[in-house]
Amino acid sequence: MIIENTFQLVANTPLLRIRGFGIPDQVELYAKLEMMNPCGGIKDRIGLYILDDYVSKGILTPSMTIVEASAGNTALAVAFAAIKYGIKTIFVIPDKFAVEKRVLLEALGAKVMVTPGNLGMSHAIGVADKIRASMENAISIKQFENPLNAEAHREITAKEIKEDLNRLDYFVCGGGSCGTFMGISSGLKEKFEHLKSILVDPLGSVLGYGDPHPFHIEGLGNFFVPAILDRDHVDEVFKISDEQAKMMTRQIAKELGLFVGVSSGANLFASVEIAKQIKEGVIVTVFFDRGERYLSQSIYQ
Repeated sequence: MIIENTFQLVANTPLLRIRGFGIPDQVELYAKLEMMNPCGGIKDRIGLYILDDYVSKGILTPSMTIVEASAGNTALAVAFAAIKYGIKTIFVIPDKFAVEKRVLLEALGAKVMVTPGNLGMSHAIGVADKIRASMENAISIKQFENPLNAEAHREITAKEIKEDLNRLDYFVCGGGSCGTFMGISSGLKEKFEHLKSILVDPLGSVLGYGDPHPFHIEGLGNFFVPAILDRDHVDEVFKISDEQAKMMTRQIAKELGLFVGVSSGANLFASVEIAKQIKEGVIVTVFFDRGERYLSQSIYQ
């Protein structure tokens, strides 16, 4: 296969049939391998989708700067897509998130500003807003409220899954900005009307309700509810602990030979538990990103 540019590598990721892990024989469990995107994660899709849309409409031009708060994966995706148009980028990232992402962002030519992790993403968003307001020709894609975040997954990611499967009973997926969860689940329900959408949410996150307290599943959960998330669209919530997610992440490496982030471990842990409960049916989950960007967090030790 010959391609003309690296942006053609985004999307068209495979579905992997997951076997073992105590999954009943009558349950088909599939994981969408989003870590195979060029910058290593599912956010590559929205970065390219939003920037293509904004540039085509004249909302974004090469003379402008994108200023965005992110846990890192959206930042990487936007920095990657910005290369296509020669656009400058500035990202505000809480210091609780993996340092590898900051290194990769700078390698892509982005400027990175770090905020105190204990103040959370809400503080980082506020800092990004102040920076943007102080600059001329600056813009934010506002991933937590941008409808294109979900639209990219409804129109593209869900379509890929629908083309691969004739039956689907459960979609199991965590949310941070919740664009992935909302977009894929709404797109899948266009074909699979009986589908149950299950939100995987860390203990301590308020997305799936519960009392807020610190948690360490990077990329999942939040201490606020993004505008993208419609809780009426959530059929069930699966609460998960940090240790359950990390344990499954290590197991994925040992049994599948795949290095994924802890959020992917959370998704698979929830999916396996649901598989054991239903005993028959078809489940799809998502492996969000690569695990190598989290080595500093001692996941595999």
